[in-house]
Amino acid sequence: MYEIGAILIGIFIAIMATFNAILHSYTGSYLSILIIHIVGLITLIFILIVKKQKIIFNKKVPAYLFSAGAIGVLMVLL
Repeated sequence: MYEIGAILIGIFIAIMATFNAILHSYTGSYLSILIIHIVGLITLIFILIVKKQKIIFNKKVPAYLFSAGAIGVLMVLL
């Protein structure tokens, strides 16, 4: 079962990268990154609402670890 999941994830990543590149060619780096992250946030909020799941923050996790998202955005911009 993991093999099928891995294949599907690989296919979805290839499709996502293609769509992101096409969006970038139409809008540029900054706007495409903004659109991609806003759409991702809206999708995540929708999934959380449908599943009736709350976001629980573990207070033991150091705050600096949440900066990984910002680092990812900077890597895409560079």
